[in-house]
Amino acid sequence: MPDESNKPASTRSDHASPRIQDNDRLSGCQISAVRYTVGIYLLSVSWIFWYDPETPQQLQASLSALLQNALIFGVYFALDNVLKKPGLRFALAGFVAVFASICIADTILLQLLSTPMTHVISILIATGSPLTALTWAGISLLQAVFMVCLLIVIYFAGGYAHRFLGRYAITPHVRQRVAIFFLILASGYVGEQVIARSSSAYLSRTSVFPMYVRLFPSRLSTAYTIRMDPPLTETQRANVLNEIKPLDHPPHVLFVLLESFRDDLIDPELTPNLYRLSQEGLHFTRANSEAILTSLSWNVLLMDRPSYMFHFDVRRTDYESQAAWPLEILHAAGYRIQISSSTDMEVNHYMRRLRGTGDTVDRFYMAYTPSETMRNVWDNLATEKLLEWITEFDDETPQFMLYQLDSTHWDYYFDDADAVVTPYSKIVRPMRLTSQEELDLVYARYRNAARHVDNNLGRVLQAIVDRGLDDHTAIIVVSDHGESFHVGKVGHSVLQHDTRSIPIIMRLPRMEGSEQPALVSLRNVFPTLFDYLGIEGIPEHMMLGSSALPPRYGEAITLTIHGSVKQADLTLNDIIIHFDMRVEENDITFTPLTVLDHEDQPLLPMEEHLKRVPWRYALDRLVTSGRKP
Repeated sequence: MPDESNKPASTRSDHASPRIQDNDRLSGCQISAVRYTVGIYLLSVSWIFWYDPETPQQLQASLSALLQNALIFGVYFALDNVLKKPGLRFALAGFVAVFASICIADTILLQLLSTPMTHVISILIATGSPLTALTWAGISLLQAVFMVCLLIVIYFAGGYAHRFLGRYAITPHVRQRVAIFFLILASGYVGEQVIARSSSAYLSRTSVFPMYVRLFPSRLSTAYTIRMDPPLTETQRANVLNEIKPLDHPPHVLFVLLESFRDDLIDPELTPNLYRLSQEGLHFTRANSEAILTSLSWNVLLMDRPSYMFHFDVRRTDYESQAAWPLEILHAAGYRIQISSSTDMEVNHYMRRLRGTGDTVDRFYMAYTPSETMRNVWDNLATEKLLEWITEFDDETPQFMLYQLDSTHWDYYFDDADAVVTPYSKIVRPMRLTSQEELDLVYARYRNAARHVDNNLGRVLQAIVDRGLDDHTAIIVVSDHGESFHVGKVGHSVLQHDTRSIPIIMRLPRMEGSEQPALVSLRNVFPTLFDYLGIEGIPEHMMLGSSALPPRYGEAITLTIHGSVKQADLTLNDIIIHFDMRVEENDITFTPLTVLDHEDQPLLPMEEHLKRVPWRYALDRLVTSGRKP
């Protein structure tokens, strides 16, 4: 083998670090490396070419986002020069390529849902089963695996692309200039955020710009922190249950729990059975959800626990022997509990939390099967099981029947015979939902799914009539949240009227039907039912909400939480306040972002509207209600 040790340095080969340049001039290799860095940077901020700032504050914020990514890639450029090992440089180049790709993916999410990737990840975690949640959103396991593989391919492509550009060096003279440039970038980025943190728009930036990092908490004086009371213990609840006496021949209760069902679906042509119930019963026309994510809403309705405490509640073990609190109360009042569910009750440990380990729940049926997502089939099976039970139960023993239907969940299933709205979208493709025309077809599909739900409910109502129990059965209809079909606000990703508004209908024997204008939410449903049934012995502080049975009207304020548990809407009589929120185990902080009217239009100036409403008092009532003796 020839000895290369005596060769001049300029001709000696260096396989570990090819084409090192040590002169002051930028070589072709260095220019290529600069082009790579600049190219990846431009890819990461390509959203700027179709983002249209509407206000000077948005323009300033978009410049801050550009500065942020310039700083990120500037740091990358510097590290790439400092690192000696080719493997580390390969990994770094791969990671920045993945980061740029994630910025593009985040931009697409913002276009479709007006929800950033960080919030989407929070929502997936909130569901308790991210893979199941992806399936419910229309993304199969195979597609999820494909996306992960795509990121891996991008990582290696980025690493190999930079590997072939060679190793370059920066002389002390050039290094000093680069350091000054980075210092200017960092100062501009940090300084702009220091100035902007006094604005309410500052807190909204992470919901507007892809992968934006907010360095500081808000400096707004309107931020309000509430100390939360500890949850009730099992012993406290057991003591109350011991004081509840069985009722004397109370009515049966059919409790219908719907999914993603808007109040404006109650229509004489589309949903005649639900419409008839709304005419015969109390129809709360200003009912709002507690959260726009099922797991969080159910935490309030079924567990009588705050929606924003769901993440902490699912980790608790001290309720394992008790069933859901409202069900325990009904059981103590003499009711036999039966649950026929279409959806997966195993998610988020709801099966355990709902049933407990005792004998509170007499019968339980879950139609869901993981092998298919035909929600209309599950609804049909859940209906058949409930019909079977109705023909069997003892008329003298009061029955509480929890009946859950799921067809109006994304992506909206129904039997062919229920396709009363045409034309409609045959297949929901999320990436095509960028035009209102396509969304209108999906909305037609959603309405057909509502018809399917109504038809199944009609079968159950007829079975009750056939048993001669129509005049002796209370019927409650509620939904977890609504659904949106507007460009950029698809599904239940954004807090707005269509996602907040839900039906709450109570057809109660011996009570005349009427529209109720009271502002109510899911926390009022069971207290209102208990009030009507005459269940006594429940102290007010033992329930989250209060009765809205006329002439009562509940709290007359509602709080609706975003699925990410990072935003919330406080609805008062004439305005809605949109908050940034931060939840810890013992504290919750609300910072007002915007004030809206009931058409979700901004009311300016925000500060003046905040001064004229007691929003802090309203938050205190909702966050601490039901927990202070």
